Amino acid sequence: MVRWLRAVGERLEALNPCARVQSKNPEQELRFTRDAQGRRWGIAAVAALALATGCLLGLFIAPPDASAVPLWVSAALTAAVAAACTWIAIYCLSHAFLILSPVGVEIFPFFYPSRGLQVILWQEIGNARIEGGHLMLDFPSGGGIGLSLAPLGPRNRILLIEAIDRRIDDQKNSTA
Repeated sequence: MVRWLRAVGERLEALNPCARVQSKNPEQELRFTRDAQGRRWGIAAVAALALATGCLLGLFIAPPDASAVPLWVSAALTAAVAAACTWIAIYCLSHAFLILSPVGVEIFPFFYPSRGLQVILWQEIGNARIEGGHLMLDFPSGGGIGLSLAPLGPRNRILLIEAIDRRIDDQKNSTA
């Protein structure tokens, strides 16, 4: 029984949106989360919870056979939607979207971030600019990467481009 409880606990810990691997040198990196997306999911969670509460209150007000779908079913479904939206909001607010580290720019996708992690070394970045809500990282050899800044809040967008510009300027000054 104890082994079973431990196994269940480990599986539940894997679902915890706040659990993440800690960096060895967190003071040397800038972490940008999906705060704009997290706020939107939080608002959706509050709206779904309000709808679930309204359905529960309707149980006491409405006649028993007032609708084709019982109100308790509607309340349960909207409460499940609220729980899912809350989980996604916490995930977006606690996990990184971009990390600027001494090595380079680390980009984490929303789904399977440990498998889809992409690291772009500072030596590979020739120029960085924002075009129409996208961060464009140009490579000196040609080509580059375009990253949507929609997951970031407006203040974080400004901080991100300033941090990247400073790092690129420091790199150009040290090589010159």
